[in-house]
Amino acid sequence: MSSRTTLPVVALGGLLLLGGCAGALTPPEKSTPSSTSATTISADPAALGEFTAIPRTNILLRVPDGMVVDEKLSGLGEPGTRNTIVVTNMPVGDETPQDAMNQMIDGFTGPKAAAVGLELGEVRRLTIAGRPAVVTAGVQRQSGQTYVKAIAVLASDDVVVMISGTAEENGSLSADDMLGVLTSARWSAETAGGDRGFDLTPAAGYETKDAVGGAILFTLGGASGTGAPKLLAAPSLGQAEVAEDRRRSFAVTRFEGLPAKPSVESTTAVEIDGLPGFELTGRGSRAGETAYAAILFTDDGYFVIAGDFDPAAHPDQLPAFQEMARSLVVF
Repeated sequence: MSSRTTLPVVALGGLLLLGGCAGALTPPEKSTPSSTSATTISADPAALGEFTAIPRTNILLRVPDGMVVDEKLSGLGEPGTRNTIVVTNMPVGDETPQDAMNQMIDGFTGPKAAAVGLELGEVRRLTIAGRPAVVTAGVQRQSGQTYVKAIAVLASDDVVVMISGTAEENGSLSADDMLGVLTSARWSAETAGGDRGFDLTPAAGYETKDAVGGAILFTLGGASGTGAPKLLAAPSLGQAEVAEDRRRSFAVTRFEGLPAKPSVESTTAVEIDGLPGFELTGRGSRAGETAYAAILFTDDGYFVIAGDFDPAAHPDQLPAFQEMARSLVVF
């Protein structure tokens, strides 16, 4: 992995990223889009690098000086910094990509954004890569640190694409720099290849989707909604090695910090694909919800494999979650 430190938290449209990993997913709620305005953002091509394909996406981005393609991240990163530009494909359900994009706008402001320290400005409508899009920029304040943010969301044929830029305050990458990269993006007819560096085998009945930041999302029968069985696996991105004597307490803290805010009921030491760690189960903050996680430690970080489901609506999914977690293979 690179020498980047852990990414800050960002929550958008029901997605939560925490500590460089993607947390368990909650689908976006139905809502009325916030007010937006039409605008054109001009980027200075001379200030940006050449276009390059972003792994596992159809997006081409200009690469600013100092940044490199990060295959596991599905985006760009600047080694030794927290500067990243991440491309995320977000398949939609029964609604249109345009409707899904409009619903995501509410995640840019209000209580959800405030809860993770996001302070974003005006949402502007424009066209990116020949597709309807919205962009916004601002800052995110977390743990006494401030990060510059720039976000673009595109509505394509059957997918919503989010391009999210995060940069250190007063660093080498400004909001305008990131907006220039985001708004000048191009679309390729071919999906670029790329190796996320790990894989899991879905349990019977589960469907697999690429998710945020090189993560893998498993859903039972493609179901969505609160309480629907889902499991997400993701590596930490640049997290420093966790000392052996701190791993149990780290796993408990990481489990309790999942979006379901679960309380721990059991903690069991495990080893999966040669990685030591812990399996944890508990109850989420929503009534009756069951939560599961496997936190596995590497030489330069950890994997989190986390899921939840509503046992009142679905049979016990813990065996399926354990089966998928224990199928982890790291390349």
